[in-house]
Amino acid sequence: MHRFATFAQHPIRSGHARIATTLGRSIAGSLIAAIILPGTLAAQATDASVHGSVVASDSMPVAGANVILRNESTGFQSATLAGPTGDFAFSQLPLGGPYSVSVSMLGYREASEVGVQLSQGERVEVRFELVTEALALEGIEVVGTVAGFRSRDRRLSSSTSIDQSDLRTLPAADRTFSNLQQLSPLIGSGGNIFGQQSRNNSILIDGVNAREAAFGGSGDSPYKLSMEALREFEVVTNSYDVTDGRGAFGGIRAVTRSGTNRLEGSIFAYHQDERLAARQDLLGRDVAGQTKSQRGFSLGGPIIRDKLHFFVAYDGERFAEQFDMWSQSTDDTYYQSNEGERVSREDMDRLLAAVPQYGIDPEQQQIGFFQRDVTLDTYFGRLDWQIDNRHRLTVRSFSDSYSRPNMNNSDIGRYGTMSAAYDFTNSGNNTLAHLRSQLSPTTLNELRIGYFSNDRGNRITTGRHPQLWVLAQSEVNGELENFTFMPRYNRWTPETQIARTLSLTNNTHLRWGGNDVVIGTENTYTRSEGIYTHDTQGRFDFFSIEAFENMQPDRYRRKHTNPGQELVDPVDAGLAELSAYAQLTRELVPDLEATFGLRYDVAIFTTPADYNPVLEEELGYRNDVNPVDFTNIQPRLNLHWDLGGRGRDIVNAGVGLFMGQTVTRPYIYSMIDNGIRFTEVDVSRGDMDGNGASIPLPTPDYTSYDSDYSSIPGDGLTDQDLGRGSDAQVIRFLDEDLKMPRAFRAHASYHRYLTDWLRVGGSAYFAHVSRLHVMENVNLPDQVQFTVEGEGGREVYVPVSQVAPQAVARKSEQFADALMYTNGNSARSTSLVLDATAALTGGSSISASYTFNEARGGDRFRNEDDQRFVGASYFDDYSFINDAYSENDFRHKLLLNVTSPTVGGWQLGTLINLRQQGRFSALVGRYDLSGTRIREEVGYAAFVFDPDDPGTRDVQGDQFVEDMRFVLDNAHPNAAEYLRDNFGEYATAYGGINPWSASVDLRLTNEIQLLGSHRILLHVDAFNLLNLISDSRGGNDNIINTASLYDVESFDPETQTFQYRVNRDFGQSRYEGSGFNLALGAKYIF
Repeated sequence: MHRFATFAQHPIRSGHARIATTLGRSIAGSLIAAIILPGTLAAQATDASVHGSVVASDSMPVAGANVILRNESTGFQSATLAGPTGDFAFSQLPLGGPYSVSVSMLGYREASEVGVQLSQGERVEVRFELVTEALALEGIEVVGTVAGFRSRDRRLSSSTSIDQSDLRTLPAADRTFSNLQQLSPLIGSGGNIFGQQSRNNSILIDGVNAREAAFGGSGDSPYKLSMEALREFEVVTNSYDVTDGRGAFGGIRAVTRSGTNRLEGSIFAYHQDERLAARQDLLGRDVAGQTKSQRGFSLGGPIIRDKLHFFVAYDGERFAEQFDMWSQSTDDTYYQSNEGERVSREDMDRLLAAVPQYGIDPEQQQIGFFQRDVTLDTYFGRLDWQIDNRHRLTVRSFSDSYSRPNMNNSDIGRYGTMSAAYDFTNSGNNTLAHLRSQLSPTTLNELRIGYFSNDRGNRITTGRHPQLWVLAQSEVNGELENFTFMPRYNRWTPETQIARTLSLTNNTHLRWGGNDVVIGTENTYTRSEGIYTHDTQGRFDFFSIEAFENMQPDRYRRKHTNPGQELVDPVDAGLAELSAYAQLTRELVPDLEATFGLRYDVAIFTTPADYNPVLEEELGYRNDVNPVDFTNIQPRLNLHWDLGGRGRDIVNAGVGLFMGQTVTRPYIYSMIDNGIRFTEVDVSRGDMDGNGASIPLPTPDYTSYDSDYSSIPGDGLTDQDLGRGSDAQVIRFLDEDLKMPRAFRAHASYHRYLTDWLRVGGSAYFAHVSRLHVMENVNLPDQVQFTVEGEGGREVYVPVSQVAPQAVARKSEQFADALMYTNGNSARSTSLVLDATAALTGGSSISASYTFNEARGGDRFRNEDDQRFVGASYFDDYSFINDAYSENDFRHKLLLNVTSPTVGGWQLGTLINLRQQGRFSALVGRYDLSGTRIREEVGYAAFVFDPDDPGTRDVQGDQFVEDMRFVLDNAHPNAAEYLRDNFGEYATAYGGINPWSASVDLRLTNEIQLLGSHRILLHVDAFNLLNLISDSRGGNDNIINTASLYDVESFDPETQTFQYRVNRDFGQSRYEGSGFNLALGAKYIF
C-alpha cells in the first residue's frame, strides 16, 4: 500500500558556526560511544521501524508523552516515551499490519494514526501535533506521515526490496524467490552481486544463517523456502549496518510469513508441460519438452486471539526435466558436446559401438535428449507467542527434500554420456527461536538461536569402478579437432556432504540521548562432515579412438587407499566465527544523519588434520594446524542527507570494511587428503620401472570391478612398488596463517522526488575484496628451467627434455602436489546505476534501471583443485588473475519492471531484462606447458600472435598465420576484438564477452471475488514472450567454440618453442536459446 500525506517541516536553524560546532561534537561523541559501549549480542532482522515526534500546537516538544504502537491483526503491542526533544522510535518490528500509533499526555487530547503497513527495511515517520484538552471540542489534530513510496529513503542505493506485491505480480520461472534476485540492478546472473562469485556472500532468513558452508549458497535444492511461506526479501549490497556481517559483496535477507487473528489460507497448483511450450529451440532442434507441476497449501490464524498465532505451508514439485548430451549441433555430419567440442558422425558411431566392452548396456541411449523425474518437497511451520506486552517469542522451522536422478553436471554435462550420470539428493532444515523483549521504553533486546543443516549426497547408480576418458582427435570439415568423450565417470560417487551450523545472535537497541545505539555480537559454529571419493576408484585415459576400441589405455591413475585408511565414517571439521560490534546513529546537523559502526570478527578453524611429518621435512609446512584470524576490524560509516529537509533530494553514501566467508570443502579435504591416507598411481604407456622394464598397463575389466571392488588396479602400481622412487601423492592442507577474505565497499547516490509518485536517481559503487582463497601448489619449484621466447617469455619449470602433455615439475618427489588452502588473488568491481521509479494509482508501478558494471579478478578456485589461469608465470603474485575479468561479470544491464493497475480483477506484470554478459577466454588446449599440473592442463592463457607481425611467421609458420587471419575474419566481432586487444600478450582471462541478450517475461493475473473473504487467483506466466510472438525471435547470439584458441602440435627442444595449431572455428557465434514456455496457476484463498 502506498500512502502519501502532508510532510511536517523541520524548524529553521541557522548559523554556520553553530553547524560546524554541532558537527564536530556529533562526530566526536559518536566515535567515543561506538568504541566504549559494552557489547552484548546482535544480528540483522526485519529492519522495519516507526519513528516520529510529538509536539504541541506551538511546535514545542512534548517530552514524556506516552506512545503505544499496536498491530491490529496480531495484538502485538509496544510502548515507549517521547524523549526530551519529543522524538520516539520503535525498531525491528514484525512486518505487516495494520499498525496503529497512539499518543497521550496529561493535559492534551489523545491522537492516533492508523493503517500503517510495514515492509522489510521500511522506516515510517509519523509527526503528531497535540492540542490541549481545552481545545478538544474544536477537534484540532494534525498528523503528518511519511510512508509507502518514501519510507525506504535510507536504503535507496543499498538494497533492492522484493515485497508481497512483486511476489504476486511478477513471473518467476521456478517459483523461487531466487528468480526475482534479477530485480537487483547489481546482479547479472544467479546471485552474483556486482558480477562476482556469490559463495562469499551471506544468506539470512529471519535474521539467522541460511548459507550452506561446504559450497556456499543456500544448498543444492532448487529452493528450500516456498514462496508461499515468504513474506519478502532484499538483495543487500551496500548496507553498512554492523549487524550486517560476513558477506564480501553483500547478501540475501528474507523474512517469512506469520499468522494473524484471522484464520486464512490457500490451496494452490501451478503447471507447465510440452503442450504449453515451443516444440523446437532456437537452433531448430526438436525438443522433448518438460512437465512441471507444483501444488500445496498454506494456513495461518490464531490459536489464542492476540496471543498465539500459527502459520504452516507445504509446497511440492514434480518435474519431468529435459537435458541433453552431445546434441548441440544441427549439422548431421558431426556431434557437438555442451563444451563445444565436435566429433564426426563416423567417429561417434565407433565410440558408441565400443562402450559395451566396458560393462555398459548396449541398449541404453547414450547421447541426445533425455528426461529425468525430479522431486522436491518443502515444509514450513511458524508459531508467534505474545507472552505479554513486553515479550514476544517466535519459533519457526522449514525443511526440504530433493531428488534429481541422472545428474549430468560438471564434466558429465560437458563431455559425458548417459552411462556416466549419477543420482543426487539433498535435504535440509532451518530452525529459529527468536525472543523479542522491550526491556524499557528505550531498550529493545532481540535474542535469536538458529540451526541450519544441509545433507547432500551423490548416489552411485552402477558398481564402483574407474572412469573412462577418451582424449582424442576427430576430423570435422577437413580439420582435426581435439575432443573429450566420457562414457563412465563415478569420480565423486558415492559421496556424502553434511553441514550443520548453530548460531546465537542477539540485538540490543537503545534510544540514548536522541541517538539510536546498537551493541552486540553474532556467533556461529559450523560442523562440516564428508566422505569424498574423488579419484579413489581410478581412471583410464585413451588418446585415440582405436585405443578405446581395442581396450588399450594410454594412461591409468588412481588415488589408491592405503591399508587401514579406508573411509568408513565421514570426517568432520569445525569452524567458529565470533563477533562483537557497536553502532551509533545520530543527526549531525539538520537533515544529515550519520551512522558510525565498528565490528570485530574472529574466525577459528578448530579441527587439525593428522600430522604428516614428511610434509614438514620435505617442504617446511605443517598440516596439523588450527588457523585463527584475529585481523578483521571493520569500521563503517553511513550518511543519509535530506537536502533542504523537504524530503525531495536524498543523498546516501557509505564506506566500510567487511569480512567475507569461506567454504569448508577444502577444509574437509585437508582431513582426507592428508598425504597418509592415499598413495598415487599414475602410469602411462611406455613408462619404465626401476629396472628399465616396460610397465604393462592394466586391461579394463568392468565385469570384475562391478562384482569385486578390490579388483580395481592399484596394488603393485605405485612408484615404490615399481622401483621408481617414493609413493608420490597429493596432500591438501590449510595455511597456518589463513585469513578470511576482506572486503572494502563504498558507494554514493543521489535521488530526487520529481513528484510524490516519481523518483529518479543515480548511484556509484566500488568494491574490492582481497585475501580470496586459493589452492596453491607449494610443491612447484619456482626455479625457471627455461622461458619460451617469441611468445612472451612463458616460464617452464621442467627441463627441456621433460616437456610433455602431462609434464610434472616438483620440489619433492614425495608428493605429486602439495596444495595449500591459502589467501591469494583479489577481486574488484565498479558499477554505475541510473534508476527511475513511479508509484502509480490502482496498485500499478514502473521501475527502470540501467547498470554499467566492470568486475575484475578471474577467480578460478573450485573447492579442492588448483585451477588458476597461468600467463607468463605461475609465480606472479596473482597479478594475471587479478587483472582478468570475473567469470560472472556483466557489462551492461537494462531492466524494466512494469505492473499495470488492477482493472476488473485483472493485472499484468512484465519484466524486461536486457544485458551483456557471458565471459570467455582464449586458452591453449589440454597440454601442461609449464609443468604446473593445474587441473586438466586447461588453464594456460594463449599468447595471442599478431598474424601481421613478421615474427609470427618465423616462429609458427605460414599455415598458422593463415589460420589466425581466418579466425579474425570469421569470428564474431566481439571475439575478434578480444584477440586484437591482446596481440603480443597473454590473453586476458575471461576477456571476451558475448553480445547483448534480452528476455521478456510476463504474468497476467485475475482475482475472482467469491463469498466473503473467499476468492480465486488465476494467473498465466509467459516466459520468453518474444519467441511466443515469433518462433524466430527470443534467442541470442552466443559465441561458441571457445574451449581453446590453439592446440599444441609439437615442442622443438632446439629452439625451445611450442608449435601450435589454430582452432579455426574459435569465437564463431550462432543464434540459440530455449523457446517460449507458458505456466498456468490457480490459488484458492480463504
